Amino acid sequence: MQPIEDDNHLDIEDFTMAFGGNKDSGESIFVKAWNSVKEYITPDTRYDSLVKALAERQAKKESEALVSLMDLISKQETDVRKLKPDAVVRDSEGKIVSENYTEAGWQALNKARERLEKLNKALTKGMAGDMKDVYDIVNQSGGKNKDGGKQEGSGEQT
Repeated sequence: MQPIEDDNHLDIEDFTMAFGGNKDSGESIFVKAWNSVKEYITPDTRYDSLVKALAERQAKKESEALVSLMDLISKQETDVRKLKPDAVVRDSEGKIVSENYTEAGWQALNKARERLEKLNKALTKGMAGDMKDVYDIVNQSGGKNKDGGKQEGSGEQT
């Protein structure tokens, strides 16, 4: 392996000078450690480290998008509960017999329920690994999480 020629790279001379010892003797514990480290860092270990780092990055991105979607679901459930009927008919015991909505109220309730159903379906698909709908919904909502912060990387799928 050829040493990299930059100021941030630690080669064997820097290693032995920093910790003492003679690079030619091969007796220093630090030289033995350095040689072990060099042997450990192979193309396979680099690849494994790369895969692990990318998997962690993707998992973080997906979990942040799912959390943002769950925040949207929570808000939508609150919005559905806020939509009250325009007229309520009760019996003599005070139990609700019927609830009546105006046309506009009924349409608003149906639209809110449909939106909630769409969000829940996206969450189900996202938990199964299909993140397309999750990213689309989070992006359409402006990528905001519950705290109002911008959702990072929510628009990309790799």
